[in-house]
Amino acid sequence: MKNAQKRGFTLVELIVVIAIMAILAAVLVPTITNKVNESKDSKNFSDCNTIASTISRYSLDKTDVTWTKTGCTLSDNTNVTWSDIAGCNFESTSDDHVYTYNDITLTFDSTSSNIVTLSFVTKADNVKSKGETYSVKVDLLANKVLQD
Repeated sequence: MKNAQKRGFTLVELIVVIAIMAILAAVLVPTITNKVNESKDSKNFSDCNTIASTISRYSLDKTDVTWTKTGCTLSDNTNVTWSDIAGCNFESTSDDHVYTYNDITLTFDSTSSNIVTLSFVTKADNVKSKGETYSVKVDLLANKVLQD
């Protein structure tokens, strides 16, 4: 009697396994991507509120300052940047009163000279509506954080 042993897989078995793996990947990739976006949105919510609180506390401590588009000027003519005030590395953009930190944008309202707006656009599908702008305003003269 010949003892026939089967070695390896048939082409049909391989195709079935690959098809199952492709279906699983198609289901899991969007879920994982959305979880990453949820995580980024959560970090941005937290960062916005922390930076707003930091700027508000700074404005409370420093009463004799002149607020400018780059940060503030202290009574001894020392210039302090938004990065120094907020404790994070804001980068300037082509617009001279807009700064960015990761996905967060800091805008200094030059018309009222006392409002700073921190904002970002949500990315995850279920944190808020995807693409919705979340913003926090800081009234520098009243030392208040204003939620939009």
